Amino acid sequence: MTESKTLFGKKPTVEEKPEIDNSISNNINRRIRVLEERFQNLAKKQQVTEENMLETNKDHETQLKRLTQEVEDLSKKYLALRDRLQDMGHEIDSKAAQQEFLVVKKYLELWKPVNFVSEQTVERLINEKLKAKKGK
Repeated sequence: MTESKTLFGKKPTVEEKPEIDNSISNNINRRIRVLEERFQNLAKKQQVTEENMLETNKDHETQLKRLTQEVEDLSKKYLALRDRLQDMGHEIDSKAAQQEFLVVKKYLELWKPVNFVSEQTVERLINEKLKAKKGK
């Protein structure tokens, strides 16, 4: 047969193929089985890792939803508290106005403006008293 040359030398022809020993063949088969087993183990580990990642992802999503809900609740509570504090501020302001009113009320009670008389009434009373003294 003809020889064909390759990059590494001449290529064996059909007649020149070396005989593969049984022990070499068994060794190769054993190595292939070991590699296949390792590959299967790696595939199983990868599957377990993916399942764990999916479960962790679901847990994180659940926690994120819970935290989002808590933030919304806190925001609502904050707004309610702010409104309540504003109402209390307005109430305190109105209380100050009430205190001012009480001060005015005390002055009115002290002065008793109901007992005040007009100038005309005073003149009339004086004239009446004078007439009463002259008539005596």
